[in-house]
Amino acid sequence: MENPQGYGAWPVVIPGENVELYYRHERIEVPTVIDDARHLQVIVPMIKPESSFELVAAHDKLEVKLITRFRKGEKYQLCDAPPAQKLTVKAQLVETIDPEPIAPVLVLQELENQGIVGNILYEQIAQACSTLTDQEVVIVTGTAPRQPVDGRVEIICELESHPVSVSDQDRIDYREQRQLNSVEIGDVLAVWHPPIPGVPGRDVYGAEVPVRAPRKQELLAGRGVKLINNGRIAAAQIPGRPVYRSGVLSISQQVVVEQDVSIRTGNIRFKGDVLILGNVHESMEIEAGGIVDLKSSCYHARIDAGSHVRIGRKLIGGIVTAGIMQPGLMRISAMLGKLREELLLLETACVQMKEHCAQLGQEFAVRGDGYFIKLLLERRFSHTSNHFKEVRAFTADLIANQELMSNNEEFKRVVYAVNDRSKRFLGLGPLSICSFDILTQTADLLDELKNHIDSSVDSNATITAGYCQNAYLEASGSIEMRGPLIYSCTVSSGAELVLGGECRCGSYYAKSSITAQTVGSGSMAETKLAVGDGGYIRAAVIHPTVEIKIGSAKTVIQTKQYNQEFRVDPETGLIISRRFS
Repeated sequence: MENPQGYGAWPVVIPGENVELYYRHERIEVPTVIDDARHLQVIVPMIKPESSFELVAAHDKLEVKLITRFRKGEKYQLCDAPPAQKLTVKAQLVETIDPEPIAPVLVLQELENQGIVGNILYEQIAQACSTLTDQEVVIVTGTAPRQPVDGRVEIICELESHPVSVSDQDRIDYREQRQLNSVEIGDVLAVWHPPIPGVPGRDVYGAEVPVRAPRKQELLAGRGVKLINNGRIAAAQIPGRPVYRSGVLSISQQVVVEQDVSIRTGNIRFKGDVLILGNVHESMEIEAGGIVDLKSSCYHARIDAGSHVRIGRKLIGGIVTAGIMQPGLMRISAMLGKLREELLLLETACVQMKEHCAQLGQEFAVRGDGYFIKLLLERRFSHTSNHFKEVRAFTADLIANQELMSNNEEFKRVVYAVNDRSKRFLGLGPLSICSFDILTQTADLLDELKNHIDSSVDSNATITAGYCQNAYLEASGSIEMRGPLIYSCTVSSGAELVLGGECRCGSYYAKSSITAQTVGSGSMAETKLAVGDGGYIRAAVIHPTVEIKIGSAKTVIQTKQYNQEFRVDPETGLIISRRFS
């Protein structure tokens, strides 16, 4: 360094690329005046090559991945520069240094340290360690379990009614378009295929991977059915209509009531089909294991059918159910399916949260699994606790129904188990949970209860009626209300809902679709239409204030509209409408 003469400018050092400059032991990051070169220090970086690896076991512990990372080293040299009053100091790359291959013995040693004893793929290890490129390869595999094959019942006979064949000259009665199937003595009705047990596997740590026990789904013979060939074939002993419900195959016969159902006749309770030629009067009850065919009207009465319900004329007040054990059963079944999915999402969130806390070294990362479950139930999954309250109330009602519970020991076991397990997800109950595994176990338990409930309903049981007013209707299948007016009703359909006349006031739900003529009136109480996820609502005329709900999306009609179909836009999740012809 040469000092300036007189009032000349002093030297200035500017930090450039790939260097670190220090003057009087302080880092220089901006142009700096130098008055003594002895205090100027220039450091040229030297980046060493790096070779590293990591072992990651899969969530199910059936495989281990080797993740390799290679980074090249870099050597820099200070660039020469002529004398200058403002000197930019920089360095240039002069050499790259390749990383060393990873010794496969180090990977094998790490496998041994972690207790991994599965099927080790030595060729994959050697290749991943020597290629000097970042890779993620499976190097250890376990033995996957072979899942069991559930026992099943194959129905040979036809259970559904079929259309009556008519010619163009015949007069068609739209209330009698379908004819019931029937079988003769000796006809084969069903075949039972026994379950096949699964085979346990082994994970990469040598532990056994268990498999669930196969479901039996036994074939049970009811009235008019005989089991032969060691219980594998069901044959008809009497002629009639085959019915398969709750795992029991039976032959249904019909009772005919040729007058009004009133105080004179008493309530009608029959396990087969019921045909009523007159009316059903107030406060009377009809309970049928099969079809209820009412040729006239029903006034403030109750009709419970194991299969279809047909009401020829008016339905005023009362409750009508088809294909279900009790009102609200389909809603509970749908909620059990959603709750099962929520528990699986909750398990994933709990695992991620605990791992994240462990990486951050937070103090509560060492807390039990129940703490994280309770925390997420309160913050992100509050609706899950509400669903468990409904499940517990539902199972409590089932337990109180001793007649229902005594018919099926397996169903009784599942109901008591779900009722007891639900308590662990309410209040302080989650704190008693020791492992996240209980979430998967509970999801499977809820799935068992849902299967029992679904098997107890006739999925194709329908309701057809004319004029309807102030009534409650629920069917596991479709519902058709073909009268000129549907007023202030509560309707729940497991499939399609058809509203043939003017629909005013009330709540109307269908799992798949609602097709209506005129909905709402604008000046009366609110009217609600709702369908399940993926469903649609179609109306020829729809008035303002009508509420439309599809899945979780909801909107209220603001103006009178004609020939509109409402669906959910898959991209936005909002309800959209389009005109149909």
